[in-house]
Amino acid sequence: SEASRTGLILASQSPRRRELLGLLNIPFTCAVPSLDEDALTARIQADYRAEPFGVRAACTVMALAAAKAEKILGNNPECVVIG
Repeated sequence: SEASRTGLILASQSPRRRELLGLLNIPFTCAVPSLDEDALTARIQADYRAEPFGVRAACTVMALAAAKAEKILGNNPECVVIG
């Protein structure tokens, strides 16, 4: 696969993240797994409901990035995945 050839996978479709990584002039591939982001977000929001908004938001962003990266890594164990 293309991911195997580059060795580096960005688990995001964010144009800004792609731009920043591209500035490093290192070949990479973008891959975004199918993930029920709404369900994961709801679970994190419920788990951290007593926390201030900023804490809930940070936990949600980190959980989504980690879940995407883990799923991509599971299919590409020879690669480095950035989530």
